[in-house]
Amino acid sequence: MKARGTPGRQADDPHGTVMPLRGHLRELRSRVTKVMLSLLAGSALGWAVHERVVAALTGPACRITHVHGVGAATAACPNGLLVLQGALSPLSFSFKVALVVGVLLAGPVWSYQVWAFIAPGLYRRERRYGLAFAAAAVPLFTAGAALAYTVFPETIELLASFTPSS
Repeated sequence: MKARGTPGRQADDPHGTVMPLRGHLRELRSRVTKVMLSLLAGSALGWAVHERVVAALTGPACRITHVHGVGAATAACPNGLLVLQGALSPLSFSFKVALVVGVLLAGPVWSYQVWAFIAPGLYRRERRYGLAFAAAAVPLFTAGAALAYTVFPETIELLASFTPSS
């Protein structure tokens, strides 16, 4: 049954269009492809800067004077906290860092693609809630990441204080 003479519009369809399953799958494939390309590009940039990222993340823990790790002391980390065991662990660690940087850099792209896929199926009120959530989530995530980076050295000190002296 057609509503208001609009071709393809059904009476029980509140949004005005009906998309067949193949159309949804094509759109999903397109959006997943865009997300994967953005992750690939972000990870490539992450690979280019992974040494700086590792230095920024391990720097606060390496500056703790009374905590000593089992790793070899280096100029970058004089207390030897960072330990990579195995022949491939430095390479896999670098890949992991690059991938995490890629996920963070591609965050706006993949979050938009998820939203653009889901939003047409939502009512107007639900879309407003989603946009309000996204507007609140971005600064809260950023503040949480900054707080975590700030308290990281104290957390390492606290955890290391449980290590027996023997």
